[in-house]
Amino acid sequence: FLSDMNHFAAMNSVYATFFEGACPARSAVEVARLPKDALVEIECIAVLSYSFLIKIFDFYQESAAVSVALLRQSAAKAVS
Repeated sequence: FLSDMNHFAAMNSVYATFFEGACPARSAVEVARLPKDALVEIECIAVLSYSFLIKIFDFYQESAAVSVALLRQSAAKAVS
């Protein structure tokens, strides 16, 4: 998102410095105003490997199990 489409060339040249080879696809839309009066806002979609997603899933499963155990302990203390 750009607060002024005249900034597109400058944004595009800076954007290109963050990547080697072809840059990821992006859209450019002029908007009336951005939060905190920013000139540019860029949104992205990340692609993660399957193994990384499994690690995240496992982490959240373990976290949920710990949370359930803590809730049970708290409930048991409250009842006793």
